[in-house]
Amino acid sequence: MKTLRIIEDRSQTFAWCVAGLALLACAARPASAQPPPAPAQAPSAHPPSDASSTPPPKSPDAHLLDEVKISEERKTEIDGWIAELASPRFDVRVRASRRLSESGASVLPHLRRAYLASRDLEVRMRIEEIARELYLDDQLYSRNAFLGILMGWPTITHAMDPRVPLGAEGIHVENVVEGTAAEEAGLRRGDIIILLDGEPVRGNRIGGDPGSFSEILRRRGVGAVVTLTVLRFEHTLEIDVTLRARPREYYDRDSPALAEQRRAVESALLRWWTDRFTAPDPPQDADARRP
Repeated sequence: MKTLRIIEDRSQTFAWCVAGLALLACAARPASAQPPPAPAQAPSAHPPSDASSTPPPKSPDAHLLDEVKISEERKTEIDGWIAELASPRFDVRVRASRRLSESGASVLPHLRRAYLASRDLEVRMRIEEIARELYLDDQLYSRNAFLGILMGWPTITHAMDPRVPLGAEGIHVENVVEGTAAEEAGLRRGDIIILLDGEPVRGNRIGGDPGSFSEILRRRGVGAVVTLTVLRFEHTLEIDVTLRARPREYYDRDSPALAEQRRAVESALLRWWTDRFTAPDPPQDADARRP
């Protein structure tokens, strides 16, 4: 029993020694000691793209209030017309409105400054009317070309009219709209159009283009010159036509797509007017205003 007690005492003493050595080792270790850092990774050959650095796409009407460099003489002329909007004479106000409307979108920055500075109700109403017309012309009317004929249906084949070559088709001109590109170029009622810029008519389509005859002309744009090959009596004529803008009353006739386009542009116009004309410029800080 005495021998067993001696062994137990020695075992307990050994355990206390081990625990003491462990405590001493922890105390000797610095408190700030951290595990060794992981090895640095090599930079990637394709760094991740920052989506926030990509600028948002500009809206189609963002350019309309950009300042256009003009001569001092032209600037004085525009400012004079704007001043005439407040004339006591009605004919002077009407003339000034017409000249500003005919000057194109480059006058919009001048109109905006005048609108925000004026407290004359009639002047502001005239500026609003002019600005809206210029917006619609830039975003809608100037982008849709128009020939100006009433087309017969179906297209004319050789079996229907021997003047049409075998295998070809033609668009019968039932009427010519007054004041349009077709009238100016000399198209007549009864003409048969068999080629557009050398491409044959196929079922009211031109060549391999999937668009209709009217749609192809619309996409050519205002001011584009097209050549129509036309049968008139026993003659074959080539007539050059300078396309004009589609009349406004024709946006809601015979073309649901154009009617929808017009509604979309008019909705964008409302947002543009509210954002750019009815809201004043943000105030500048004191340092920016100091001369």
